[in-house]
Amino acid sequence: AEIAEVLASHYLEAIRADPDADDVAELLTAARETLIAAGRAASSLALGPEADRYFQQAAELAEGDRERAELLEHAGTALIRSGDVETAELRLRHAVSLVQQAGDPTGGSAAITLASTVRLLGRLDDAAELLEPFRSFDAPGDPSLHARALAAIATVDTFAGRLETAGPHRTEAR
Repeated sequence: AEIAEVLASHYLEAIRADPDADDVAELLTAARETLIAAGRAASSLALGPEADRYFQQAAELAEGDRERAELLEHAGTALIRSGDVETAELRLRHAVSLVQQAGDPTGGSAAITLASTVRLLGRLDDAAELLEPFRSFDAPGDPSLHARALAAIATVDTFAGRLETAGPHRTEAR
């Protein structure tokens, strides 16, 4: 993973040396993909802070807010696995904000991941609030994301004792 960081820095140095070169876009892509691979490797070893660093560096090179949000969600997930829930929550909230700024009022996958995290911390009201947009927003997008959201809503409702709403959401999630 450390080699990936060095390699990515070489790509970025090449760009700084000649920002008008024909291959700048390819170098940026190579640097970003190298950092993402390093982040995934670190995450797979439960090295949350290292994965976070690589994913954040890759996010700085992202082509747009949605990609940046996805990378920050990966960072947050890696941090959760390593036990740094506080920093994970910051990364996930930033990811949710980026997705919302990009036009998705639900906050996307990052909102579901964040809601699950705060639910596990016993913050059911926070989790319900994060998932609320999924109750009212009927996006024609990814059906698996919608199913994940409904399952998360059902889980929060169950833990909150709202079994009358949990059942229908769980059934619809299937």
